[in-house]
Amino acid sequence: MKVRYIKPTEPAVLTNGKVYPVLAIGDGYYRIQDDSYDESIPETTDGYLFGVNWFAIADFEPSVTVPSDEEYCIANGLYES
Repeated sequence: MKVRYIKPTEPAVLTNGKVYPVLAIGDGYYRIQDDSYDESIPETTDGYLFGVNWFAIADFEPSVTVPSDEEYCIANGLYES
């Protein structure tokens, strides 16, 4: 699923009108890689959480399952045991 940011541009974070892929869906938020994403910086590769009301759905493919945020974090080793 892809979403379009509909709020005013936040420099180096989110750009108005830009489409972002959703990495996971949580309770009232999307996990996306924002404009600060840099694959050489590990802290940015897991994305950040943003409220769903900041976005409009840009592309929805029902055959693709977006994991819950908990599933995403477990699969990517983001939870500490």
